[in-house]
Parts: sequence; structure tokens; C-alpha cells
Amino acid sequence: MIHGADDIWCLIAAIGADFHADRVECIAEALSQLTSVKDFERARHAFGANGEKCADNLRAAWSAAPNVSSSDIVVFSANEI
Repeated sequence: MIHGADDIWCLIAAIGADFHADRVECIAEALSQLTSVKDFERARHAFGANGEKCADNLRAAWSAAPNVSSSDIVVFSANEI
């Protein structure tokens, strides 16, 4: 169950731990192009073929944390690489 901002940071940390650094960079770059979670589908490709569940979870967590911007996500994910 997604509870909001805490979950989004845990998911981003998991992306940093589970994906290759090049994939994390690709995800961060795609997310940086978004203005809000409403645009998330434009970044889904960056997760790759094996990242569908991760993408779904991140989208749900971001939807539950409306005060989190794409810039916040990108800065946090850059620290996870």
C-alpha cells in the first residue's frame, strides 16, 4: 500500500539499488522532462522491459505525494547512483 512521500523516497532508493547506474541515469533523465505525475507515461520507456512493476509503483507513490516535483525526484535519484 502506498502511503505518500515516504514511499516515493523508498522506491527511488530501491531503483538506485536494483538497477544499473546507466538505467538509473536514463530514468532520472526521463523524469526530469516531466512537469508532473500526470505526464508519467512519457517516461515509462526509461524503466526498460523489466521495469514495468517498478514504474507502476513509482507512479502510484508519486500520485500519493502531490507536493513532490519531478525535480525533487531527479535530485534524490542522482544521489542514489
